[in-house]
Amino acid sequence: MKNKVIATAYFSSRFKKFRKKFPSLPKEIEELEQILIVNPECGESLGSDIYKIRLASKVKVLVKAVALELLPT
Repeated sequence: MKNKVIATAYFSSRFKKFRKKFPSLPKEIEELEQILIVNPECGESLGSDIYKIRLASKVKVLVKAVALELLPT
């Protein structure tokens, strides 16, 4: 059986807002979709075959890393 990822209306509306803030988000979502197709049970199980996955934006991680480097000691 082939797996398929379907975005809900709620996800799509939130995605439009976050896409402006995080330009790398569309590519990260595509990568996540490929991971889910291969392993649909990745993430934290919430029961009833529902899983929660947190996606850390590469932009946010990069900004935090740069901020840590700039902090005076």
